[in-house]
Amino acid sequence: MFVYKKLKPSDVSITPFEAHKQYTYDSSSAGNNGITFSTAQWTSESKAHYSENNLAGNFLNHKKYFQLDKIFYRNYITDNGNLISDVDYIDQERRLYDKVNILSIPQNQFGNRIQPTTFNLTGSFNGGNRILEIKDDGKGNIYPANYTLGNTNWPSEKGRVVYIGPVKGFKKTDLKTDNKTGLPIVNFNNNFSLDNVYDDSYYLNQVNYNRVTFDNQSETPLTFIQTGENGTLRLDHDNLYNFGFNQDFNISFYFKVSPNDTTRIIGTPDNSKFYFIAKSDVKTIIPTPGEGSSEILLPSVSGNLQPIDVPAEDSFPYRIYYTDDVTNTGSLFFERSNGTAIAFVSTSLFVSGSDNEIIHVSVQKTGSLLQIYKNGAKVVEGNDINPSICKDIPPTNNANLYIGSRGDIDSYLNSNISQIMVYDSALSTTQIQNISQSIVGTPNIGNIFYDEGFITITNPDYKDILQEYSSSTATITLQQTFGTPDNFDTSKLTLKTPLISSSVGLTFFNERAKFWFDNNFIAGTNATTISGGTIPGTSGVGLFNVYHPQTSTDLGNIILLPINREVIDYNFLTGSNLDLSNSNIQPFTPSGSHNFISNNSSAEFALVSASRKTFTQSVDILFATNSAVIVNNDFPGSDSNMGDVADFKFNEGVGSTTTAGGIGLGNLGGVYFDDSDTGLHLVASQSNTDVRYLGRLIGLGYQTSGVGDTDFNKATFFTQLNDTPPFGVTQGTQFKDTSDPSPNSRIVFLEDFNGSVASPMVIDIEGQIKVPLNLFTGDGFGSSHDPATLTVELRKNGSVLETFTTSLSNNFPTANDFSFQFISHPGGPTFANFSAGDFLQVHLKVTGWDINGSDNDGTDRYNYRVTNFEISAPDPGNVFSNSISISSSIDTKVTSSYQIQLNTIDPNNTQIDNELLGLHQDGNGVDLGVKVLCYKFDPFGTLLTSSFYPSGSNSASNNFDFIHTTGLSEEELRLYVMASVGNEDSGSSLIGISQSFSILGEYKVTEISGSNELELSETLSGSFNSSSFEPVIIFGSNSGSIAGDNPVTINSVDGTTVTVADTYIITSASAASGFPVTASLLLSQKISASVNLEVPTSSLLTLENFFLGTGSGVSGTDFTSSLIGNEVPRVRIFSASAVRNIVGTNNSLIIENEHLGYFDSGSTVGIHFDVVDSSNPTTSITSSNTSSFSIDEFTVTGITSSTTFSLSGSTQTFNENLTHIQFSSSMNDSGISSLPFNVGEVTSSVTYIDDSTITINGAALFTTESAFTGSQIASSSTGFPIKLQWTFEGGGKGSIYKYNTGSTLYSTIDIITTTSDTDDNQGITLFVSDPDGNIIATSNFVNSASIKTTPLVIPEFTSSTAGTFLVEIVTTNSESVEIPVAESFNIGLSSLIADESNTRRTTTNINHALKTPMITELSASAHSDAQTDGFFHGVNNDASSFGDVDTFEIPSPHINIGNFLNSPFTTGTTTVLGTIDAISVGADVYQINLSEPLFITASSPITGGIGETQFFINTLSQSADSLPAPILEGNFSLNNNTFNIETIDGNNFTIDEPLLIDSDTDVTLNFHTTASNDYTLKFKNTHIIFEHEYQCTTDEEEYNFTQNVSVRQNKSNQSPDLADCVTGSLENSQITLFKPYVTTVGLYDDEYNLLAVGKFAQPIKMSEETDMTFVIRYDT
Repeated sequence: MFVYKKLKPSDVSITPFEAHKQYTYDSSSAGNNGITFSTAQWTSESKAHYSENNLAGNFLNHKKYFQLDKIFYRNYITDNGNLISDVDYIDQERRLYDKVNILSIPQNQFGNRIQPTTFNLTGSFNGGNRILEIKDDGKGNIYPANYTLGNTNWPSEKGRVVYIGPVKGFKKTDLKTDNKTGLPIVNFNNNFSLDNVYDDSYYLNQVNYNRVTFDNQSETPLTFIQTGENGTLRLDHDNLYNFGFNQDFNISFYFKVSPNDTTRIIGTPDNSKFYFIAKSDVKTIIPTPGEGSSEILLPSVSGNLQPIDVPAEDSFPYRIYYTDDVTNTGSLFFERSNGTAIAFVSTSLFVSGSDNEIIHVSVQKTGSLLQIYKNGAKVVEGNDINPSICKDIPPTNNANLYIGSRGDIDSYLNSNISQIMVYDSALSTTQIQNISQSIVGTPNIGNIFYDEGFITITNPDYKDILQEYSSSTATITLQQTFGTPDNFDTSKLTLKTPLISSSVGLTFFNERAKFWFDNNFIAGTNATTISGGTIPGTSGVGLFNVYHPQTSTDLGNIILLPINREVIDYNFLTGSNLDLSNSNIQPFTPSGSHNFISNNSSAEFALVSASRKTFTQSVDILFATNSAVIVNNDFPGSDSNMGDVADFKFNEGVGSTTTAGGIGLGNLGGVYFDDSDTGLHLVASQSNTDVRYLGRLIGLGYQTSGVGDTDFNKATFFTQLNDTPPFGVTQGTQFKDTSDPSPNSRIVFLEDFNGSVASPMVIDIEGQIKVPLNLFTGDGFGSSHDPATLTVELRKNGSVLETFTTSLSNNFPTANDFSFQFISHPGGPTFANFSAGDFLQVHLKVTGWDINGSDNDGTDRYNYRVTNFEISAPDPGNVFSNSISISSSIDTKVTSSYQIQLNTIDPNNTQIDNELLGLHQDGNGVDLGVKVLCYKFDPFGTLLTSSFYPSGSNSASNNFDFIHTTGLSEEELRLYVMASVGNEDSGSSLIGISQSFSILGEYKVTEISGSNELELSETLSGSFNSSSFEPVIIFGSNSGSIAGDNPVTINSVDGTTVTVADTYIITSASAASGFPVTASLLLSQKISASVNLEVPTSSLLTLENFFLGTGSGVSGTDFTSSLIGNEVPRVRIFSASAVRNIVGTNNSLIIENEHLGYFDSGSTVGIHFDVVDSSNPTTSITSSNTSSFSIDEFTVTGITSSTTFSLSGSTQTFNENLTHIQFSSSMNDSGISSLPFNVGEVTSSVTYIDDSTITINGAALFTTESAFTGSQIASSSTGFPIKLQWTFEGGGKGSIYKYNTGSTLYSTIDIITTTSDTDDNQGITLFVSDPDGNIIATSNFVNSASIKTTPLVIPEFTSSTAGTFLVEIVTTNSESVEIPVAESFNIGLSSLIADESNTRRTTTNINHALKTPMITELSASAHSDAQTDGFFHGVNNDASSFGDVDTFEIPSPHINIGNFLNSPFTTGTTTVLGTIDAISVGADVYQINLSEPLFITASSPITGGIGETQFFINTLSQSADSLPAPILEGNFSLNNNTFNIETIDGNNFTIDEPLLIDSDTDVTLNFHTTASNDYTLKFKNTHIIFEHEYQCTTDEEEYNFTQNVSVRQNKSNQSPDLADCVTGSLENSQITLFKPYVTTVGLYDDEYNLLAVGKFAQPIKMSEETDMTFVIRYDT
């Protein structure tokens, strides 16, 4: 039976809590539980094409990559707020490369999140090639378990101030594709340039990439920057990586040795440098208006001030390069400089033959050492620059940081570099080893996203961990793609049934004799005689000799006609031809401004005048002072009392309670003392005045005469004046003692009282001594007596506690006042411990009185009165009455600077003396300290500066240092040092007694007075040392502390020291950081002008007329220039080099008929006009402001050389066979190289025109028309070159030409020879020129002395140009350069040379041994050489099967093009139609005749038989002998084309482009297949579990009865009576003993559906006396 009760909301509670469960999976069970891994890869393709791979879907997961990038990685450093993140921004490193492997855990496994530090992945990956354990660090990173984390093993990310991976470099490996759209780039660049690209560090340095490329090939996980011939990276100067001389740092990078690197180091070292990283040579500045005027400015930058690159400072922090200083070795150098010295270390980096080696380099400065590490191991270290040398040198420079060069100017690396990291501290060996192994400089290889339940592996060196696929290669054989006769793209003849084969190879070519050395067709040059003779030792074989003539024909007089003259007239009347700023011919110095004017007459001329312009130079002033120390006190000193405080330039306090300047209280109660070992101490000693009293006595007493010196009178008859204690203060004393006859003569303590520093006990004794009357005369004045002495004893419990004495005066008829004080507090010098019951008394006596009179009462005695005998203790609200301070006054000069230093200010004092308590708090509970104020002591009390050193601060660092610069009047400075609180406007404070402070260091005042010498950061140019340019220094508004004129005139310049006309004080600059000023001068310009003269015809130029001056040009006197002093005009004439340098006088420069020399047609002559100093006319000078000169007429004539000779008055005529002429020139001087006159004996080849006229080959040059004496066929001392020339027709049809020697017939006869010569460097060379005149074949050089034993060798040659070929035998030296030979030299030709022009190879070979040496033409032929039938081996081994043969397979032994650019040879195997035909039946001689010609000159075995034509088609459908499986993606390359596999069906597949295969072809298949990963995965999840608690409460009257009818007497629930079995009797009354038990509790919803049920371990009896609550809990 069930009974229901409604639960209230308060009965129900649901409590969440976290629970963690450990999961462990292996690689097989992981997939069954929804755990997956995948590989995603970046692509430059368009997003529209991501799914076009139909072979295995988009298994590269490009979309997944970009989704992951956008949500979790992109711009993580700059835009992490828009990314999903569940860890700290700094702690988690997120860098995504081109490929990522992803392990995903379903949410039903990881719950709410993966519990940090519980992830563990262990396994064998990449087919067993990588075994690894991976963990997470609890910060969102995963790392290999073999790495040890922590700063001792890994450098911090914060310390990596520069990092250029480049992480995203893979996006720029393909510069032909837009990686945002995937589309090809039109007019793409072959290199990458982009400015302001963030680096990969957290500092976001901006990098300028210039002309580089990127490489991330599969053989290395790194992406390398390829700097190329002139590529570089630049980071603008930043102090972040501009390390000082005492600052440690580390730089590391990877270097991949390129073939270019190994080529550089081969051979003799030349010490060329190739820079990896440099911050040394080039800096970028914004020039002032006077700088950089010659720079080419950026067109994209607007404004007048544009940045330019200039040389940097000499000092630099680091420079890293390699050089070839050792043979076949690249040496790495790491160096740095302080500007005067360079420190470096070096080591071998790589050697020749180490192409593609990857080297990790790490260099660092650590302490005083420079170190180089290679691949994680230290290889060298050496000393850094001596720190003492660097002490006063600025530690840094302003150079930019360059990678791949030293400043984008030269020394380019032109190699590969990656992972450039700069750290702002030195690294340990362990850290360097770790970053050399990790590639990315951190232990992290990826990320774990706890809340999202997935892990990414991003490190490029761990791409094989959990990869979904792996890459592989296999060789497959592509099968032929057959077509049909009705459907084909190409056909191929094949040999289907072989019938015959050749035992020896055959050839297929024709050979024709094209040239023979026939003396009948020889053309001789420089020779006229070819004579016959006999070769010695032969049977009448003739020898034709070719030699020089031995005689000459005198021609008599000849003349050179005509001499051509061309006038080039430049007129400068308007100056339009002048250029004052530039010239194409250098050197040229640009001028200043110019004007064109006219004189009073009608003539005009060009006037060039000097003008002045402002030139400025920006410099820094380092200092301009004279220095002297005017105060120098070094505490501690030797003084020991307050009276000598002035020795330290201090006064006691400020002199009054208020001072000018509002300092406040002066010195109240301060005591000063100087300790020789410690310092100057200031102590508060004044007791408190305005206080509450513990007790007070006032009374009278007397001492009669006759009392001994040692007797004391006890003060008696005191009247008690006890003040009422304030609220909260206990009455501490009373003024009576019942045991004493004088009950009020003592003060008794009612309780213990010891006082404290803040509340000391003060006992005051004050009173008066009345002088006896009889000491005075009647006029009221007594005679002078020796003073008496008053002694007062303060006794505690009858014993003397303290004794006070004072002298008494008798000069006045009044009482002597006295006052004594006793102060007691712990640690004080007079501390007394008082306990309850202790009492105090005062005893007094006077000694040394001269008592002669009596009192008015007739008794000789003196009366005394103790006016105050009190014990006081301060009221906590008002107990401080001391003020301690000192001051110092400093008198100053005008325009001077004063450095005030007060060092080691100690507000504590406890370490000096236990009696010095230091400063604590004032009466308001505010912490005290030492305040130092500096005032300019004027009527207004101007506060200059203040400093506060609080109590508890370290005295070693409490140093006051202030600099003040005065103006044009003298000043008084006041320095105040006081105990005070820290408020800016507060002065000295009231403090408690015995509080103190000290000054332990020195007090020093340095006077820095003005100077007229300014020390600059760099030297001014020389012009600033000349007063004529009015040089000045201009100070800016923020130039620091200066006094004096602005601007100020520069008097002199000496190096970096400039003397000016006024006095300056400059204190804000230092050797490390000056402030900028501008040096300015009015700079007169150079007077200059230029004109370029183009030479139209090769000519001898003469400057016939030139006037420079200011006149009309009628005569020389009319031209007087307005030059001043030593200024003289100069004209310089240039071509490729200087031609003329002409200097005039101060007034003019007139040039007439000045020969300039010979100039080729089209050359340019530059004419420069300027002004020089007459004492040093080599360099142009700056002219005075009023200087000028004018330029008028300018006439240049050109005389061209003559090529024509004519006879004049000669009885001879020119011979029509004339080849040369010799004549003597009348010129006495050959001039210079630009003036090549013909001088002496001249010989030249000629061309006959007629009997009286010839032209010479080459011009003759003379200055005037002249007559000469000449001769025909002239001999000369040097001789002439001899040339033997033949020609032949050929070329144009792919033929080859070959030289043949005729070795058999003429083995004993010299076909070509020389005689009478023994010179080893003289002989002959044969040349062959094609119809275009190009030499296409050159023989070896044959020495004339050994020609009988040295063969003449001519290489084979070919030519695509048809026409006449020229063959020449020329006399040359051993370098095959044409030379003249003497008359005795001759060349011989054999007379046996015969005409072989009709020789042609058809069925038999030309027997070269039986023929004259010749050049033959070889060409293709369809006919083989003839062979007998036994040459062929067939089915029947005879000729019976020849008739069935219709097809041949003919392999060619020619495998390359040999020496020819376009080889005419047949290569490979050719299948061709043909027949075997008999050409000599009787002799059974056969020849193969083909349907097409072949060009095979070497023997080639053949196969013949019955052929078949096969048909082939271009198709997408392909097949292979076998394919690997599975293939996710695959491609192969053939004929320079790449084909991608689209679908696969067994060994059949389709590709993306049609392909024709006409023979089985092997290709390399590149493919991706599923990867092998064997692993164990462990992690703990985080689940939120909800505990449901229900409190089921029953009241005492509830649930005490049962609805079960079986316990009723009448078995009805209508009857309340129970059955006897459940009841009992007591005292004859029926008592119900039935009590129900609870065994089960059920929870129901509102519809009474049972939701949960719980059973108790044992039944629980219900109670009628109390309520009962059953608590039900269950979890969901």
